[in-house]
Amino acid sequence: MSKSESLGLLNSDASFILFREHISGLEYIRSSADFRKNGLRIDLGAYQYQVFIDFKEVADPSGDFSLLNSSLQGNGSPDLQEKLLETKLSPLLKALDELVSICISGYLPTISSSVTQNNERSGEDPLDLEDRFSQSLSSFASILARLHPEASDFPTDYQELISSKLTALNNCYEFKVIKNNEGNHVLYTLLFWVIFSELIELIPRSLLLDIFRLSSTQPYTKIITSLSSRLTNIALSPSDITSIWFSNQDILAFLEIHDHEGITWFNQESFEFLLDLTLGILYINSQANSDPSTHGKQGLALEIRELKNFMVLSLKLSACNLDLFNTEISKYPSSALE
Repeated sequence: MSKSESLGLLNSDASFILFREHISGLEYIRSSADFRKNGLRIDLGAYQYQVFIDFKEVADPSGDFSLLNSSLQGNGSPDLQEKLLETKLSPLLKALDELVSICISGYLPTISSSVTQNNERSGEDPLDLEDRFSQSLSSFASILARLHPEASDFPTDYQELISSKLTALNNCYEFKVIKNNEGNHVLYTLLFWVIFSELIELIPRSLLLDIFRLSSTQPYTKIITSLSSRLTNIALSPSDITSIWFSNQDILAFLEIHDHEGITWFNQESFEFLLDLTLGILYINSQANSDPSTHGKQGLALEIRELKNFMVLSLKLSACNLDLFNTEISKYPSSALE
């Protein structure tokens, strides 16, 4: 009886064998053809031993396991499924990194120098920048469509929409709606929201979360996907904003809301991050519907800054006590976001 037969494996050259080493917990992949021909090579030192279990054979019609096998080159991985996902999404993530880099260096002049280490492209010809942005966006879109065909139905004015929102994002920082923070987590999360905001309905949430999670910048994915669809045409008031926050389980978990000795508390740093993120989305969404002049943009920014200052003051007065915080924000006069 052959090795493959003893393990109950099929004789298919196009398949791959997955198995796990019990002592280390690492998972491995080998091509079925190589396994039948060469067996399983094991290099052991003195007194070492390995136990291989959980053998299974998988077909590879998409070629994903072939790429995974080439990527690992015989090495083990703590999680083959996670490594398979990384391998599958690698071309998209590279295209996304390039797109993010162009967005920051070319469309966010207020903050680009503090984010990028090398800013030599900041003075390039606007036409060259537009060409690079268009090519990068096209590459990103085509790779995304291969991963998920339904995502090929991009809005016809997608590039114009993204450019407009990038301008609004830059104004968030220029007019101090949001302050530059160490690590730029708010910036990257908002930037990813800008890129994906018109595609959220086209992409499965699970795929979207995987893309965000594996990105080199690691934006706060669950928060942005939870907020994005709900921050449209709402009143510019603390109570309306917090009612959205406190009705979402992902956001409640992010704020670390918990009871202690009969009092409900929340985390200050998470609150401050969430406030910047929320107000950034509100500003970007509303700028397109407001006075396009500089005065109009600054007026909207001033209104949002006043709201932010009030909520930060309420945070300090409440000392992160949720009931006290709700009492403080109830004192804010309602103001419709036009």
